[in-house]
Amino acid sequence: MLENEPAPRRMRFNEFVLFVSVATAIGALSTYIVLPGLTQIGNDLRLTDISHSQAVISAYLIGFGTSQLVFGPLSDSFGRKGSLLVGLMIFLLGSALSGVSTDFSVMLAGRFLQGVGGGAGRVISTSMLRDSYVGQDLGRALSYVTLVFGLFPAVAPLLGQVILDLASWRWMFALLAAAGLTVAVWATLRLGETLDPERRRPFSWGAFRGALAIIFSTRKTATCILVLGLTLASNYAFIGLSHQVFSQLFHAEHLFTPLFGFIASMLVLAALANAWLLRRLTLRFVVQHTLIAAVAVNVLYLLCACLGWVSLPVYVLLQAVSTFLFGLTLPNLYALAMEPVASVAGTASAVIGFLMTIMGTCLGFFLGQLFDGSLLPIAAGYLLFSTLAMVSAQIAQRWRK
Repeated sequence: MLENEPAPRRMRFNEFVLFVSVATAIGALSTYIVLPGLTQIGNDLRLTDISHSQAVISAYLIGFGTSQLVFGPLSDSFGRKGSLLVGLMIFLLGSALSGVSTDFSVMLAGRFLQGVGGGAGRVISTSMLRDSYVGQDLGRALSYVTLVFGLFPAVAPLLGQVILDLASWRWMFALLAAAGLTVAVWATLRLGETLDPERRRPFSWGAFRGALAIIFSTRKTATCILVLGLTLASNYAFIGLSHQVFSQLFHAEHLFTPLFGFIASMLVLAALANAWLLRRLTLRFVVQHTLIAAVAVNVLYLLCACLGWVSLPVYVLLQAVSTFLFGLTLPNLYALAMEPVASVAGTASAVIGFLMTIMGTCLGFFLGQLFDGSLLPIAAGYLLFSTLAMVSAQIAQRWRK
């Protein structure tokens, strides 16, 4: 096989990219579709503190992060297709468990399993693209997948709201199960194995420990992981808290879906802007200045919160700008974290993804629990996280390794 030829599979380019896009987007769909129903889920499952319903998002994200450590090495050892189907079966089990749950702990267990399965789709789908294409074809495929993935945070809450208007929140999980089953059937019938047997690597604990030693002894990468976690924390806090803010603080639950969609659409705009910026500026320059801009926005956010100036339009504007900066920062910061550990890129990608997701989820959930009807503690938390991220990034960029 020539180096620039795709690995054997049954799908042509367009179908293959569409399949990968759908398999990847299930993760975003599962995260965002439940947002309009968080309050109703909390009430139906008899939560005494409705803020705890944010754990429905956090449990999914923890499972999503954990799966990167499991399914990356698993697919390298046993192949992509079989590993993907295992992940989809776990996703189906989690969807069913969440959909029939009558206890909040069962709901969280189901969401964790959903996250594990959804994360498998994300990790393995990206690997399948890298197995199959190189150069411009790979770049073109990744751009299509990124565009589709970026649309789901804006569209998924609208879909969730439609389901709530017509039926119960339990039908959200029925829809997710149907989506997972569709991808599983599609993969079974049409997807060929993209990883040739001679390219598979048996898992080795010794090699894994060696890769971990390289990652954590590389100060630049270790510091970038910290910055990634802090950056994700504010974003995850916003996601988990957003519906509660709209309904309890602004009494504008009916506006949640369109305005959240507007805020989430900033991720697509950021992806387009990032592609333009990186043709003219370096990764380090973009990261440094977006982190500084994030601190400036959060200073303004805290000032408005202190003075009582955070009306709904101001809140939406501040979150839209913050989301745009987040979309600029995250991919570039991830690339910087990977630079010094190219020799163990596969393991490094899994470990970095796991650590930044777990850290961001835990800090974001903690910050969300501080909401007391005022945005003051939330704005203070945003400023703290962004300041620590900016300072840590400045330190990291002074180190070559």
